[in-house]
Amino acid sequence: MAPSTFGVTAATVRAAYFGHLDEFSASSVPSAVQVADFVTKSAAILDGKLLQESVTASEITDTASSAYVWCADTIQLATAIRCIHAMQSSDPDIAKAWLKELTDRYEDLGEKGYLALGGGATAPAQQADGPSHHLDEYSLTVDSADDMSDAVPVFRRSDLL
Repeated sequence: MAPSTFGVTAATVRAAYFGHLDEFSASSVPSAVQVADFVTKSAAILDGKLLQESVTASEITDTASSAYVWCADTIQLATAIRCIHAMQSSDPDIAKAWLKELTDRYEDLGEKGYLALGGGATAPAQQADGPSHHLDEYSLTVDSADDMSDAVPVFRRSDLL
C-alpha cells in the first residue's frame, strides 16, 4: 500500500517553494518524475514518523483539518529539500533553513505526538512511547500509609516510596 501523499504533487511543491521556476518537466532538474518520487519517499518517511506516535496516516482524511494540512505541508517541505539538493544552483542557506524547519517539525511530533498535528488526528488508544509510570497506566491511586496493610513485610526500600 502506497503511503498517503496528502494531495502533494510536483505542481504543489513548485507552487509552494519554487514559484519562480518553470513547472517540473521531463527536462527540468529535478525532473517531474524525480519530484514525484521525492514526494512518495517523503510521504513514506512521514508515515513512519506518524506510526511511531501511534497515528495512522491513512486515517487522516479530512482535507480541511489542521492534521491534514500539517502532513501535506511537511511532505512539501521535505520534497522541496530533496529538490533543492538535486538542483545544480541550489542555495545552501535556504536548504539549511528548510532542513531546520523539517527537523523542528519532526521533533515536535516526537515530543507531542498526535497533538502536534492539531485537530483531525485521532488520539491513540495508549501512549505511543509507553507509560511513564504504573500509576497512570493502571489507573492506580497513591494510598496513604494508614490504608496500607502491615501483614506483608517490606522487602525493598523502594517499596516505601
